[in-house]
Amino acid sequence: MTFLNQTLPDLKDIREVSTRSSEEVAPGLRIAVEPQKGEIQIATGNHIGLSLARLDDAPKWSELAVVIPSPDWRKCRSIFLSYQVSGHGLHVRPALRTGYEEGFRDHFACDAHPITDELQCFCFEFFPSPRWFSDASWIDLHLFFTLEESDESLEVAHLELHSLSLTGVS
Repeated sequence: MTFLNQTLPDLKDIREVSTRSSEEVAPGLRIAVEPQKGEIQIATGNHIGLSLARLDDAPKWSELAVVIPSPDWRKCRSIFLSYQVSGHGLHVRPALRTGYEEGFRDHFACDAHPITDELQCFCFEFFPSPRWFSDASWIDLHLFFTLEESDESLEVAHLELHSLSLTGVS
């Protein structure tokens, strides 16, 4: 049995930026929002702070993507995700994204869950079928964020990501 581990980049290596499309903020870390629908901003301190603002319509998606660089991850029988988060106005839905010659496919861990002002820990386990990885040329972890639909007046939502780790078992 082999274990693989990955965490977020060191906070000092993350650039503080704001974008209305997609931006790499550190090696192996990217933020993105549906183009021209919203603006996503990242800042650091003791955690990663994300702000999502609507422009005209609410964006259907925004994300924080973590590159999983080693091809050894494609041999995993299970991949365990754990992260600590707090904030308001957002729902989070994690997914493994597998890339292929003809495009990509998202494999969601669960339904979206609301983020509250209290620090919460979420844990999910992916059980990838061998078909997921057989032709995949790369794998990423994506945390998809959506604005709460119940609050149309909310202009800016915030999220604080305190930790994130992936453990693969092959």
